[in-house]
Amino acid sequence: MALNAFGIISENEFQAIYAFGSHQYALYFWARSMEEGRITKNSTLAHIDFHSDFLAPDKRLRTPTTSHQVDRLINERVIRYDNFIKSAIKTGIVKDVVFCCKPKSGGFNDFGKFKNYVSPINIANFLQSYKAKAPLPKADKLMCEQILDGALILDIDLDFFLDFNSETIRLKDDALIIKEVNAINAIFQHSKTTTICTSHDWSWEDTQRRHVQMIFSKHFVGKVSFDNEPDLIYGFHS
Repeated sequence: MALNAFGIISENEFQAIYAFGSHQYALYFWARSMEEGRITKNSTLAHIDFHSDFLAPDKRLRTPTTSHQVDRLINERVIRYDNFIKSAIKTGIVKDVVFCCKPKSGGFNDFGKFKNYVSPINIANFLQSYKAKAPLPKADKLMCEQILDGALILDIDLDFFLDFNSETIRLKDDALIIKEVNAINAIFQHSKTTTICTSHDWSWEDTQRRHVQMIFSKHFVGKVSFDNEPDLIYGFHS
């Protein structure tokens, strides 16, 4: 089984939008954004992904405080694509998580106290209702308040646009992808830092990934480029 990590693709400092090949690099940019004053400790994370990426942090993780330290721990394989969120919680960058990902199954997608909204369309609808002062369940009202309070990190893995219900790896219909990107746009307007993973290290076909990149970059209101191929940071076979 191959396990590879791919680095940075593009950086839009003006809008604080960062694209990269492997998801652990999200934590690097969150740490950097905190150093630059874009976000503060105990931010809310909106995580839009096929997977929850919610495994426990490596026991060797102490509490990195700088982006340089995070970069080193990525290269040492301490911070991985599946444990970077709980690593961010452990280090105090993130406090609460709003999930949009594949419905949980078994222990891997154990969200604990965090709610899974499955699609950003649900979040966008709740935000619209909240702004219209419509009554909402307590948990959904709290989610809206957290997104709107000015301490939001938006995190997107483009493999979110794979069909959750298919037994084979295939994409959602283009119309649904566009609808979900438009919902992401409603969340993005409140984000202080946005990280986008292309999942170069996952098992979908390059043609599928490039198709999603094309649709996403066309309909996403932020400016992001996927023109560069990320460097291979490390790779091995086991």
